[in-house]
Parts: sequence; C-alpha cells; structure tokens
Amino acid sequence: FPSHDIINKLDKENLWNNKKQYHLLGGSYNILHELRRTSEKIRSIDTSAPFEYGKHRISLARATKPLSGKPRLDRPIRAYAQKYVMHNIELILKERKI
Repeated sequence: FPSHDIINKLDKENLWNNKKQYHLLGGSYNILHELRRTSEKIRSIDTSAPFEYGKHRISLARATKPLSGKPRLDRPIRAYAQKYVMHNIELILKERKI
C-alpha cells in the first residue's frame, strides 16, 4: 500500500498509538502533505522520492501524481537535475524540522 493510503486509514479509523512514534518505509509524491499531517507521529522515513522526482526535474512541492515505472537508483543524478534533488531534500528536512 502507498504510505498515503496507510496514513489516511490510520487517521480515518483513529488507529494511531499516541505512545509510539512511527517509521515510514517509503513515501509517495504526496510525502510533504503526509509529513505535515503526521510530523509528531513519524520519527523517520525511508524514501527515494526526493531523488526520483528530482531526477525528473520535479519539485515535491508541485508533484501531483506518482511517477510511472520503478525507481532507478542505479542512474546518476545529472547536473541539470541536481538542484531539484537538493531542493526536494530541503523540503523534506523542513517538514521534519531537522
């Protein structure tokens, strides 16, 4: 399941355990919104979204749909995409208040 589906289900059915902090294994194109809604509950996250969207020159702040295909972590970040990757990393860190 995409992380946003899981977070929506936890919210809708009030299933969060307030005594725990959670780790997200993955994140969607909507990861910034997910973190805004759950920042006090999520302790950490593993996601390639900042890199994958950055390699396609897409800011996570403007992403509106999933990328097609599987992530290709073996592809280098080209110079023209590096600023997008760095921007996306900064957005995630800002939402996490790191």
